[in-house]
Amino acid sequence: QYFGKLCRLDTDELVHVHPVLWVVCDKQGNWLRLNTRLRMNNLKFHGSKVPSHSAAPGAVLELITSLKTDGINPDFSMNKPLAYTAMMEKLEEEGLVSPLPVVPKTKTNSSNKETALAKTHRDKVRQYIVDTETVDLAVPPQRSLPPADQDRPWHARSYPGPYRP
Repeated sequence: QYFGKLCRLDTDELVHVHPVLWVVCDKQGNWLRLNTRLRMNNLKFHGSKVPSHSAAPGAVLELITSLKTDGINPDFSMNKPLAYTAMMEKLEEEGLVSPLPVVPKTKTNSSNKETALAKTHRDKVRQYIVDTETVDLAVPPQRSLPPADQDRPWHARSYPGPYRP
């Protein structure tokens, strides 16, 4: 949970329409997103985390009461924090924050050349798998020793290959 004063970014003066924010982060927004969204609309949040969950209502009440020194009549109260999403909707309704444009999710379009290349690659992989399965199923050839070497110990057998003295 965060609480603080909402000010104009360029002049640092309090926003009279909505001078105090008490917000809790939800799955849609956090501290960084809150500040980014406010800065995009020439607003600045002067605040911090609430001291504790139990002390939050008292701290917010003190902040609201302190608005008298800034020349704002604190004729409102806040009983609980608003979630980030609800806070942004409220600020949009008050005209302080402009709505974000909705970006439609689209599939990436690939060119015909890329599609053909991918199909060719898949076909080659498929053929390789078929070929290796055929080889694996084949009976391996039996190697037999020449009849003269069968009775000799392994170190005395003749092997084709490089010269051995």
